[in-house]
Amino acid sequence: MSCFFLLQGFKVPKSISSFVIPLGTTINMDGTAIMQGVAAVFIAQLYGIDLSVAEQLTATLAFIGTAAVPSAGIVIGIILGVGRCWI
Repeated sequence: MSCFFLLQGFKVPKSISSFVIPLGTTINMDGTAIMQGVAAVFIAQLYGIDLSVAEQLTATLAFIGTAAVPSAGIVIGIILGVGRCWI
C-alpha cells in the first residue's frame, strides 16, 4: 500500500502513515534475516566448523538489522567469518 492510497482512501493522517509504512516494511523482512542466518550455519557446517548456540544466535541477530540494507548481508557474513577465523 502506498502512503497516497492510505491518505486518500482510508483518510489516515500523513504523520501516522509516514511512520507506520516504513516500520512495517522493515519488520516484514524477517525471512531475509532467517535465510541469511541459516546460510551462515550451513556454510560453517560445510567447512566443519562447530558453532555454539550463542554464535548461531549472534549471526541471526546480526542479519536481522541488515535485512533492509542492500548487500549488507554479505558484509556481515564476511565480518562474522573473519571473526571466527581469528579465534
